[in-house]
Amino acid sequence: MADPERNQSLLDFKNKLLESREWEAKLKALRLEIKGLQHDFDVSEDNIKALQSVGQIIGEVLKQLDEERCKQYPPEYASDMDSMLMDLDAQSSSKPPPALATS
Repeated sequence: MADPERNQSLLDFKNKLLESREWEAKLKALRLEIKGLQHDFDVSEDNIKALQSVGQIIGEVLKQLDEERCKQYPPEYASDMDSMLMDLDAQSSSKPPPALATS
């Protein structure tokens, strides 16, 4: 015949052991989730680095094109074109829209 206090202690131990195993399973699931998230983060970082490299290449190409354009057109011509464009912008913003002009 077993001691009731001993039986209660064994029952408590069994419950705590089951609880411990449940927590271990939860911890393992969280570690796997972290591992997956870390992988996703690493992939995102690689994609950002690739995008930055492409952006840098595009910037270098545009810089070369801009330098070629500056050599092709003298600075006086470029500034004349800029002022002509500004004048056109100013004229178009000061005129009322066509629908309002006819009424």
